[in-house]
Order: sequence, then structure tokens, then C-alpha cells
Amino acid sequence: MKIKITALIFIFFMGSLGNLNAETVKISGPPVMESLPFAVMSGENIFPDIKFEFIFWNSPDQVRAMTAGKQIDGAIVTTHAAGIFHKKKIPVKIAAMFEDSLWIVSNKEYKFSDKNKIKGKFLFPFGPGEMPEKILNASTGGLPLNVEKIHTGGAFEAVNLLLLKRGDHALLSEPSASIAVKRSLKTKNPILVKSMNLKDEWKKKFNNKRLFLSCFAMFNESSLKKTETEAVLKIYKKTAAEIKKDPEK
Repeated sequence: MKIKITALIFIFFMGSLGNLNAETVKISGPPVMESLPFAVMSGENIFPDIKFEFIFWNSPDQVRAMTAGKQIDGAIVTTHAAGIFHKKKIPVKIAAMFEDSLWIVSNKEYKFSDKNKIKGKFLFPFGPGEMPEKILNASTGGLPLNVEKIHTGGAFEAVNLLLLKRGDHALLSEPSASIAVKRSLKTKNPILVKSMNLKDEWKKKFNNKRLFLSCFAMFNESSLKKTETEAVLKIYKKTAAEIKKDPEK
């Protein structure tokens, strides 16, 4: 799915567009491709008296706090996060799962074909122990011991550090991975490339099993509202199809 970077960034930071005096279903999501239909849906009516609002989240701690504080009805989170919510006795219902690409984006000078030959500084989008790092460890066996790990505040920070040559590799989902590569082609120092897709490594490691890295989950009282959840998913699928037909818009 090709989307202009400027339009993508604008829509992630777009506020709710509708009359929020009505009951509002609040869904949150990170800067990943799966969030885009939810962002486009912001302000729409799900039912005559229910509005839809999208709230951008930038870190796992932020979405965990919003969920625990009942500030949102649902969110795109990692499947790992959904399991943690369940373990902590927060009602959660997974309504949809997404098969994701998870790229190792590298400075061209540090591009590798053998995962055991990765060298330099490796950037992670979030803190130690979060889902992206767990996926890398599970699918590749972990990084070589001589690789320096650097944990950042989010995907866009990791992209900027790559472009500033303060890291040699970063673990990025879409659209962050493509944004990084496209920006590097403008500056040409460094040139960034996609070295490895962990989705493919996961399939090799786990007998062709698909990598469901993230999911759409409903929380707390909203986890019990089946009709509402089905309505959200119906509009989501319709919006995703429209985006696919006209990605430039």
C-alpha cells in the first residue's frame, strides 16, 4: 500500500472530526499501516447516536495507561500486550489479528545476508522486553554479542537516528520502514535498505506459521459489546478497501 508520507503523518495527528456530545467509541493505534483506516474513520457515525474517535499512541506505556484508566474502548496493540492485559484481569476481546511485516532496516554499508554477521549499533523502537525485540530473538536466535543495542522512544525516533547515522540498523514495521528508506534516498547519506523481513524468518523458524504481531482488541466494558465491535470492524474493512483503491488520496 503506497501512501504519501505527508498525508500519512497528517492523518495520524488528526483529531476527532465529529460532534462528541454523542456517545463516542474511542479507538487508539500506533503509527502502523493497520491504524490508517481507523484514523480515516475518525468522526464517522457507527450507529445514529454513536460517534467514532481515533487516538494516536506513541509508546506501549501510553496505551497501557489509557487502557487501565478506561480512557479508550479499544486499540491496536501487539498480541503480547493483549495477553498481558488478560493476565492482569483487564477484560479484553481480540476482534481481529494482523499479519505484519517487521523489517530490519540497515545503513547500506552495514547490509547483511547472514543474521550472524550483523554488526554495529542496532536500534529498537521501544524499551527492553517489548514485542519487537521478542520477535527478533524468537525468529533469529538474537543478535550477535558484539552488536550494541539501543532502545528508543518510538519508531520515528529510530528512523531519525538512522538518518543521523547514530545507528546502523533499526527494527521497523510499516510505514516507518518505507519512510526511512525514502527519506534516505533524498539525503543519500546514509542510504538505507531493507535487509531482512522477520515475517519471513518467523515462517522459516516455525514451520510456515504466520506472524500475527498485532491485533485489534476491545477492553473493559466494551469487550462485551459484540454488536458495537462488529459494527466497528465492518466500517474498518470498508475503509481499508477504499484506501487500497485510492492510496494516493
